[in-house]
Amino acid sequence: MLRSIVCLLALSPVLSAASGTMSVRIDAGSSPGPLPRFWTGCGFTTAERILHGDYQQYIAYMGSVPYGGIDRLRIHHMGKLVGRGEDKWRRFDAALDVLWRHRIGHLFEIMDFGPDTDDCDTPEGVAQMRAAVAELAAHLIARYGQDEVRSWLFETMNENRKNLEKKHGEGYIAACVAGLADVDPALRFGGPGYRPGSPLSFVRAAMEAPNPVTGGNGSRLDFVSVHIKDPATEQMDKQVRFIEEMRAAYPSLTGVLWVNDENDPWGGWHKHHEWAAGPQFAAYIANSVAQGLYRIRDGLGQPYACSHDNAFLGMGSWSQRTQLIGWHQILDEKPSSGRRRPVEPSYYYKASWRGDSERFALIKKAAHQGHVALAFLGRERLAVAGAPEGSSNCNLIATRVDDSAEVVAILLYNDRGPAGKKGRYEQAVGDQQIALQIQGLPSGAKRLVHYRIDAERSNPHPVH
Repeated sequence: MLRSIVCLLALSPVLSAASGTMSVRIDAGSSPGPLPRFWTGCGFTTAERILHGDYQQYIAYMGSVPYGGIDRLRIHHMGKLVGRGEDKWRRFDAALDVLWRHRIGHLFEIMDFGPDTDDCDTPEGVAQMRAAVAELAAHLIARYGQDEVRSWLFETMNENRKNLEKKHGEGYIAACVAGLADVDPALRFGGPGYRPGSPLSFVRAAMEAPNPVTGGNGSRLDFVSVHIKDPATEQMDKQVRFIEEMRAAYPSLTGVLWVNDENDPWGGWHKHHEWAAGPQFAAYIANSVAQGLYRIRDGLGQPYACSHDNAFLGMGSWSQRTQLIGWHQILDEKPSSGRRRPVEPSYYYKASWRGDSERFALIKKAAHQGHVALAFLGRERLAVAGAPEGSSNCNLIATRVDDSAEVVAILLYNDRGPAGKKGRYEQAVGDQQIALQIQGLPSGAKRLVHYRIDAERSNPHPVH
C-alpha cells in the first residue's frame, strides 16, 4: 500500500558537467516551524490594460497557479481609472473585479488618487488628500468586504523619492494614514516603494517629521517597501544591510514588515536579456525566495514579503522580464495605403497600445513554471542538515504537505545571477550533484515524483 510521496522540484538552467557533490539529510518527522507564503505577489502594469481581453487572460493564468501561488498583484496607476459623476468607479471596479474573480488581492498604490502630491504642503491639500483616501477605502470595503481589504497593503506611490522626502511628502504621508484610519484603523499603510538605495530617509520622514494632521511628529508605518533589483545574493546583501541600518536607527521597527515589492534580477522591464527566456529566470525566482527565507526571516527575524515584478505581458519577445509571452495582431495606424493593416508583433515602450486584444496567443515561459514549483511546497518546513549557507546560489527548501509527513515536497535550485551591468548570464552554471537522505517517512511503499525545469524540460523557448 502506498503510504508516502516525495515530490522533488528541481530548477536549473542547463545540463552540464558536474562541479561537486552535496550531501543533505532531511528529517520528514521533524519541523522547525511553518513556511509562510511570503512570495506570492507580482507587479503588473498598467491598470488600463486590465480592461483588455489579453490581460484578463493573463490574470486568469496568475490566479490559476496552484494553492494560491500568486494571490496579490501590485498595479500601477489604478487611480487613473477613476472617473467623475455617476460613472466615477465604473472602470476602476471593472478592473478590480477581474482580480476578484480569480481570487487575487492587491498591494495598492495610493498615487493618482486625490490632489497632486505638491498640494499636500497646505492644510487644504492635506484635507483633500485625507478625504480622497477615506473615500477610496470606504468604496473598497463596501465592494469587497472588510476582511478582504484588511489583507491588502496600501503603499505611498511608485519610485518617487523626490516627492516623498519634501514638506509636501510629509503632508501626503500623514493624510494617507489619517484617511485610511478614518475608515478602518486596521488598514495597513507603508512605503516608500522606490529605488535605488536605502529607504532610511523616508522612514525618518515618516517617523519624525511634523504631522499636519495630529499636530505632533511622525505617522504610523505598518510596512517598509523597497525595490532592490540585483542577482539574488547581491540583492539580499543590500536588503540585510538596509534592514540593519533601519533597526539601529529605529529599534521599534524590528517587527515591522519589510517588503521588496519589485524583487527582480535587473531594473527596467522594457530591457531585453536573452537568459530571461528560459530556466535561468525560474532558478533566480527560487533562489531569491529562499535567500529571503534564510537570510531575512530566519537570519534577522524580520517579517518579510517579496513581490516579483513580472506579471505583465512580453509582447513578441522572449527576453523580457515576464512570465508569459504574447503574440498579437498589431495594427498599423498610419499605413501608406490608407487602410489599417496587421504588422509584425513588436514591443512599444512608453507608447499607446495598438494591438488587437481579442486576437492573441499566450505561452507560459519557464519563469511562470518557477512560481508553480514554489506553490507545490508545503506549509511546514522540514529539519535539514548539511545544506549550504543561506547565501548559496545552489540550495533547497524542504517541506511537508501534511502533519503526517506522508507527502513531502523538496525544492532544489541551481542559479547563477547575471554578471555586470549588461546583465550577461552564464549559460552553464555547472551541475551540482546532491545526495538526499530522507528519514522519518511513514513505513510502507513510497513514490518519488520528480519535476524539472531546465534546458530540456518545462522550457518552451527552444521549440518556439
